Amino acid sequence: MKRKVCFLLVIVLILVDNSIAQLHNGIQFKETEKNETPKEYHKILIIGKGSTANRFFFDEIVSSLSKKITKKSIVIESHFFSESENEEANEKEIIQQLLLKEKYDALFFITPERPTPNGAVISNESGKATNMIIDKATAALNIISPQLPHVGGFPTSYFIGEGKYFLEVYDAQNLDSEIWSAILNVDVNPGLTNKTVYNSISNKIIESLISNHLIKK
Repeated sequence: MKRKVCFLLVIVLILVDNSIAQLHNGIQFKETEKNETPKEYHKILIIGKGSTANRFFFDEIVSSLSKKITKKSIVIESHFFSESENEEANEKEIIQQLLLKEKYDALFFITPERPTPNGAVISNESGKATNMIIDKATAALNIISPQLPHVGGFPTSYFIGEGKYFLEVYDAQNLDSEIWSAILNVDVNPGLTNKTVYNSISNKIIESLISNHLIKK
């Protein structure tokens, strides 16, 4: 039994190495609109939308951003719009109510190109290979740590959503046009890189917001 567990651990570690090796090439961040009027924001509402799987990705990004940005005395809060038709229809009204109630000075939208199916990890170009790796890692981890919480059959500690995301920042006083935007492409193999991936993404976002004079250095 010990030999079997050791063998499974080796498999998991190999998957980890492969994921880490692809991390930097698998996260692409490109600014599409640069801020032209320097203004530091101090209370930001981050808004996401999509499926339950997108919600998991969104919450992890918000958590990673909050830990770093709050050190700069900036308040970060979030709201996620589900795929519910009622919530979708009332999206603008809900946002206006949040702005009036909490006095945010900026809105940061994180929108997936398309909703990720619940319990699935999408790879735009190599979905079959990615799913095969998920299956192998899941089988190994279920034997080693069956008590781990799961999302769609994959332990939450090792889950990473893939896809294309549109990032936009609006001044709360003018929601007609964004003051900054970027495109985030995430295409990395899932594995033991969850926190590493989210940490890398949040660093890229913060570096861009600082260079565009939207938050203080």
